[in-house]
Amino acid sequence: MKILNLDKLNKAPERQLTIDGVDHPIQPLSVEGFIETTRAVEKIIAEGGSPADQLEVTIDMILRQVPTLAREKLTQYAPETLEVIVKFIRGDDVEGAEQAAEDAAGK
Repeated sequence: MKILNLDKLNKAPERQLTIDGVDHPIQPLSVEGFIETTRAVEKIIAEGGSPADQLEVTIDMILRQVPTLAREKLTQYAPETLEVIVKFIRGDDVEGAEQAAEDAAGK
């Protein structure tokens, strides 16, 4: 008998964001979350959405994956920092991203 144990396969590595000294666990991106985000992006493109609309979709995506995080915390950051957060949530390598985010924020 062969068994595919989805409990082991689907176990994503634990990831978290630390903001203002508070750790926020990142939920693995589900198919449902991916579809919801993709549909929101497609709608913005079809309607010729503004950069502000695009940032709202980005923030909504982050909040779906990091439910303990308050929207107000994200709106204090530069758009480039939000892009780094999205990459980190997706599991992309963000080596050097902290320095890039600081540079973008003018620190």
